[in-house]
Amino acid sequence: MSADGSSTGALAPRPVFIGGRWIESRSSGQHRVEDPTTRVGLADIADSGAEDVALACAAARDAQERWRRTPAAERIAALAGIAAAVRGAGDSLATTLTAESGRPIRETRAEVAAAIAALEQSAARTAAAARAAADAVVAVAPGFDRPIGAFLEAAGTAIAAGAALICKAPLEAP
Repeated sequence: MSADGSSTGALAPRPVFIGGRWIESRSSGQHRVEDPTTRVGLADIADSGAEDVALACAAARDAQERWRRTPAAERIAALAGIAAAVRGAGDSLATTLTAESGRPIRETRAEVAAAIAALEQSAARTAAAARAAADAVVAVAPGFDRPIGAFLEAAGTAIAAGAALICKAPLEAP
């Protein structure tokens, strides 16, 4: 660590998640994520460029063709699985959100709990939404103040409706 408390070592860059798998970003740019209270580096993330966005859009369009034909029961199971995974990782997610944003842990725990509730509500609405499956790709760009909550609320609604997703995480809280 440097005298100002910031991390001086290079952190391993993170790949991007496109088409259901982690791949190397086509962009050479990186963004350092720091704890705003200590300035300690948490991660280096890819600054996704136009090529990454084009790949994500193509992958989402391909996924959309399959996902909109997915029966409601499978969408409900997918939403329940996502909610269970978020619940299982809840403390870790809240801790990470606190480190990235400097927000109090009680706020980030509440955000995670609200996101789980939104996923469960989306699952409950899926049967009704299944009557007219969406033929769409939904792009979500949550703000740094509620990155998990805003994303999962939008994601739950899109998944319930049979839409595919693209998410651009905020640089401050990826």
